[in-house]
Amino acid sequence: MSNLLKTLFVWFAVLALFGCSDGGGGGGGGGSTGSASYTTTDAATSVSLTVPEGAYDPAKPQPKFTVAKNVAPLPAGNPIAANGGAAGDVFVITTDYADDFMQPVEVTVPYTPGAANALPTVVYYDSVNNVYVPVDVLNIGANTVTFSTVHFSTYVPATHSGIGASTVDISSFAVDSGFVPNEDGFDVANFGNFVSPDGSGLGMANFAAWYYSYKTLKGQPQLYNKYTPTVERALIASVQSSASNIWKRAWNSSNNSLNNKQVGMLMLLNMKLTNLPQIFVLKSVDANNKTDFAHVTLAYKFVPSGADGGTFYLYDPNFPGEVVTINFSLTNGFTGYSKAGAFSQTFTKYLYSSPSNIGSYRQFQAAYQAAENGLGSIALTAPTVNASDAASITVTSTALPDVTVTGSVSSAPSMQQMYYTLNGGTAVALGSSSNFSFTLPGAQLTNPSTVAIYGLSNAANPWSVVAYRQITLNFTGTTITSFGNIGFENGDMASWLVESRMGSQLDPTTSVLAAATDKSPFEKISATTVVPWGSPDYGTTCPGGKLADGKGHCYDANGTLNPDYDPYWGMLTAFNGTPFTPGKSGITQLNDTDDQVGNLFKLVNNGNFSLRINNYDSGYHVSTATQTATIPTVALPTLKFAWAAVLDDPGHPLYDQPYVQVLVKDITANKILYYKRFASNDPTYSGWINSGSWRLIPWQTVSLDVSSAKGNQVMIRVTGADCAQTGHGGYVYLDDSP
Repeated sequence: MSNLLKTLFVWFAVLALFGCSDGGGGGGGGGSTGSASYTTTDAATSVSLTVPEGAYDPAKPQPKFTVAKNVAPLPAGNPIAANGGAAGDVFVITTDYADDFMQPVEVTVPYTPGAANALPTVVYYDSVNNVYVPVDVLNIGANTVTFSTVHFSTYVPATHSGIGASTVDISSFAVDSGFVPNEDGFDVANFGNFVSPDGSGLGMANFAAWYYSYKTLKGQPQLYNKYTPTVERALIASVQSSASNIWKRAWNSSNNSLNNKQVGMLMLLNMKLTNLPQIFVLKSVDANNKTDFAHVTLAYKFVPSGADGGTFYLYDPNFPGEVVTINFSLTNGFTGYSKAGAFSQTFTKYLYSSPSNIGSYRQFQAAYQAAENGLGSIALTAPTVNASDAASITVTSTALPDVTVTGSVSSAPSMQQMYYTLNGGTAVALGSSSNFSFTLPGAQLTNPSTVAIYGLSNAANPWSVVAYRQITLNFTGTTITSFGNIGFENGDMASWLVESRMGSQLDPTTSVLAAATDKSPFEKISATTVVPWGSPDYGTTCPGGKLADGKGHCYDANGTLNPDYDPYWGMLTAFNGTPFTPGKSGITQLNDTDDQVGNLFKLVNNGNFSLRINNYDSGYHVSTATQTATIPTVALPTLKFAWAAVLDDPGHPLYDQPYVQVLVKDITANKILYYKRFASNDPTYSGWINSGSWRLIPWQTVSLDVSSAKGNQVMIRVTGADCAQTGHGGYVYLDDSP
């Protein structure tokens, strides 16, 4: 393999499901150029640098570094003192390596803690733009601080006397960078949707932070609505592509030892000292503490709500233009992420970062300049894709077929070389011609698969993207018929267990109703007791584990979501129920009009009948439709169905609102295959249709590859529920999909 392709192997490891979000960061280290890791220490200043494997081109000499301490005062205009901070020693670090590093170099510098054991951060001075920018702090020692960067400059540890290990009052630390999501973020959502969030949050958050710091604050037009959709997507994807391998490695690195409280305090400190927004990462980890999902956002404001904590405001790439928040306290760390309901994963680990950890100013500038020049366009002649650049391919054999991709590039006269990647793997060169054709072997494909195609103006610089297109290959195999009467075309509910309950659920140990005075149908049920919402025991009783937050998320001892509990209110799903109550669920016909929203949508998704689960009545009813079947051992078994919801919006807190929940679970493997839950007017769903106080989610088509469950028992359960305060209804429609 040539050195060029080795280099591109590192830089273009695109994470097809980054997220945001962002999809799993749990793949481990990614590629390597073969360059060995090493550590060097400057004896005069006690500064040490660790260069990781794969950080530099092995065809070039091992990089050398020089460190100078306090050779000059901080340049004029530094904001540290002006914002109440204290600057430490000034370290000027240079290297003989001419390029930016392909993996972040870890740097440890000494610092003096100062008053109240003040927490240290590190900022670097960008001499080209006269800007002070925080870097990515990894570890804080007794008298040292370790940070990471892919380029070198002038660095200074900085502290604030009010922010330290002994901090007990942050009520005076309100800070606002001036960033506004619907002015300074991207106007497009992370490349995904509310049914299946995925995409490029890494590139979006980092570029938005860089653009705000270096362009908006210098008088350039704001980012929101700046570019055409085609240029915007190419810009986002190019930054994502160039940086993803750094983050794929960093997020599973054990080198970052900060706890959640330190992360929050450092974000607050950095914002206070520099007035710049901060990259903020939310992580879900597995039983081995490895990242299995990560979502990247941008913290731009902090509003204290008392001595112990307050609220960070976030630009969230999944929700463009919206106000998104997460709470932070000195006692409990991070809680209450306002968009938590949009994710099946639960975030328990957090970190902050900086654009300087994935790219230098000149690299971001190259991506920006390419967008300013308009970028070339990539047209496809095969396969056929829809408006979202997704191709639907039917599988007729026992394996995924080979797929040939053909097309051409136009309006990119400076293009030197073309490449493609499959699912974030090794970059494959396509030559310099504007026409391309390549075949993806079926044995290398997954369902779905993501293909990135791009052209570079400089084959040695992965940030020099002048044309980019990303497509998704979706494969549909055999539509399984294991579930009986999934379309209700006999005009009955045969094969389905349809149940409805009023008030309290049944205690499974006694099979008698709990007290009729309980005010909510959404209480948890343990082995011996029913615990209503709001009782003194709420938040402490949860079979096999604990509640992660005040919304009632229930987990087993390994920190995994307990699939037998509703992730918001803990309604036990494996209970003995009362018989189906007529009138609370029922068959609807094609020519019916919906009780509350009239003809705003088609009541039947396919054929002549659908099932309505629950109805418009108040009275805190909860109704479910459940069926379990065995998945056949056929090629690419695909489960298809559709659902829609009608929920009254009384304006209660989310935990008291009517809701819809749709769950597909592999019972044999104890694994959730599909899960969606929305309370009425839930901000995690963006497509609400309004009719007075009623909110409608139109038909959502589910086409689910259940290959992982071949031979296993799989359950479909759909739930519609009234509000917890008894006065408002909610119901859901279920049908098949053609």
